[in-house]
Amino acid sequence: MEEGQPPLPVPYSIRGLAFLSQLAVYKDLIPGYRIRELTATEEAEKVRDEVRRLREGEKLLVRSYKGYLKLMEAEVKRKSWSVMPSAGR
Repeated sequence: MEEGQPPLPVPYSIRGLAFLSQLAVYKDLIPGYRIRELTATEEAEKVRDEVRRLREGEKLLVRSYKGYLKLMEAEVKRKSWSVMPSAGR
């Protein structure tokens, strides 16, 4: 796909499977982590290379998780608008 081109439509079944796959990863990772962004003080601290790499990985995890939650929220909103309950249900 070239830059500037709209993304190709993805079937709902594939989107659902992708969301479930991501959920499985986060479900395994998050209980072992206290997932949060670092404070400005923590970011400014001098740390060993190993700690710096670990923090970068955790930062990526937080960013990815936030993006996942935003996508899920948008998906739920889209579904709730496109599927209106019929009377009598």
